[in-house]
Amino acid sequence: MTENLELCTLEDRVRVGEAALLEAASDAGAKVQRLPADESCGKFLLRRGEDSLVVDIKRDTGPKVDPEKTVIGNILVDGPNDITVKKMCALLADAEVNDLIDLRALEIAGYTIEDHIGSAARKDPEMTPAELVRVLSEFEIDNNAKIPSDVDPADLRSYLAVLVLRLTSMAART
Repeated sequence: MTENLELCTLEDRVRVGEAALLEAASDAGAKVQRLPADESCGKFLLRRGEDSLVVDIKRDTGPKVDPEKTVIGNILVDGPNDITVKKMCALLADAEVNDLIDLRALEIAGYTIEDHIGSAARKDPEMTPAELVRVLSEFEIDNNAKIPSDVDPADLRSYLAVLVLRLTSMAART
């Protein structure tokens, strides 16, 4: 289950994607609300009954870790290396709990920040271990927070603390 879906295009087709999303939402009986977003992308809240989903549609212009994508049907899917880099950059840009949970899952699967910090810096020149420490040090996880994926808030706080220590160590070496 997800509460946030990011759809990216390699071509300048964001508006085509928006139209397809609006049509699919209508067919599914979902109500759509446009959310504030940069003019180059679209961000929508879809609701149907008690269910809701935030969908981001944007053009992916940054360098790729793995230029070859997995193809499922006619959809290109990023591999875990590219997703790890995107999650790191997303945390730097706008630290959200979903991105932290995803990064934790990727690291558990073996896709570490240490292995991806260089690629993340090529994607976002602001990416440094020290800058990520600054952003993540301000991140708060409340004990009563409803964390997606049923991740325990204490476990996520522990992961965050260890992540900040690892990044601090990386920053000290540079």
